Amino acid sequence: MTNSPANQRPSQAGDEGEQSTLLTSIQRGFKSIERQIKGLDRSVRSVLLFLVGVTVIALLPLIASWMPWIGQIIAPDNSMKSDAPLEGSCGGKPAQDDISTIKEQVSQINRRLEGQQGSIDYLQCKVRQCKGGDSRMNNYQPLVNGELRDKLESLNQMRGSLSRRDLSKAKLAGIRLESADLRSSNLQEADLTGARLNEANLMDANLRSVKMFRAELNEAILHRADLREAVLTEAELRKADLSDACLFDAYLSLANCTSAKFRGADLSKAYLPKTNLNEADLVKAKLIEAILIEAKLGCADLSYADLTRARLTEAKMERAKLRMACLNRAELDKADLSGARLVNANLSDANLRKANLRGADLSGANLSGADLTKVEFNDQTNFTGANLTNVRWCRELEEYVNPAQDVDL
Repeated sequence: MTNSPANQRPSQAGDEGEQSTLLTSIQRGFKSIERQIKGLDRSVRSVLLFLVGVTVIALLPLIASWMPWIGQIIAPDNSMKSDAPLEGSCGGKPAQDDISTIKEQVSQINRRLEGQQGSIDYLQCKVRQCKGGDSRMNNYQPLVNGELRDKLESLNQMRGSLSRRDLSKAKLAGIRLESADLRSSNLQEADLTGARLNEANLMDANLRSVKMFRAELNEAILHRADLREAVLTEAELRKADLSDACLFDAYLSLANCTSAKFRGADLSKAYLPKTNLNEADLVKAKLIEAILIEAKLGCADLSYADLTRARLTEAKMERAKLRMACLNRAELDKADLSGARLVNANLSDANLRKANLRGADLSGANLSGADLTKVEFNDQTNFTGANLTNVRWCRELEEYVNPAQDVDL
């Protein structure tokens, strides 16, 4: 039996009635929920908002650690970029607040740069890969170099100038001040044990009696700095500039001064045993009565240097340049002077017992009264024009031929 249109109309009307009833019930449900929410007490809603706000604030550091640019927006480092000078003068005693402020400032800089330093090391690695000819990195080289330059510039801006500050007797052990500007600062008797001052500018700074045990001063500028009685034991001074600096009575034992510049510096009575001075520039330096026992001076330039009464026992001075140097009464016993250039040097009354002079050039040198007992020579040792008056070649033979005249008979 087929359904007629007349029979279908009631069924359709019934379906539409059910749908309208369902929609009406849903609307009533939403209205009841809305009335319930509006019926909440204001205090309850404020508590909920407070809890939501606390939760968001607590999650901000975590979000900032995931996305560094959010951290910079949340807490911009405007204080580190301030050019306002710190209080304190180079003339009086430092205020404790001044020292603590500087230490806190440097600590904040170092903490903020720890994350950036990792990215800088990564970028530097990328740059090295680019320079190494890796074809896969060629497309990224301009971007990497630009990003690295921007980061390094931002780091330099964050490091404030500490020049002309009075930091005498300050406790700054282990502090990090790479590339810091400390010109003319007063750091007398300050404790900088283990400090990192690589590439720092300490020109004309007062560093008298400063403690720099195991400090890092690689490529630092210490031109005309006052380092009298300073303790630089086991310090790193590779390629540092100490020209015209005063290191009178300073302690540099076991220090690494490879390729350092001491031109015109005063190292009189300095304590330098086992110090590495290979390839160092010591032209016109004063080393009067300096202790250089077992020091390494290979290929060092000591032209015109004053080493009067210096103690160079067992020093390694192979291929060193000692032209016109003054070694009057110097202790050079067992020293290695192989291949050294001692042209016109003054070695009068010097002690050269058991020294190695193989291939040394002593042309025009003054060796009057020097002790050359058991000295090692070879056919390349050059004594042309040298003054060998009263030179002692063999102590035992000399004592046998010239017995003591003051024997009490």
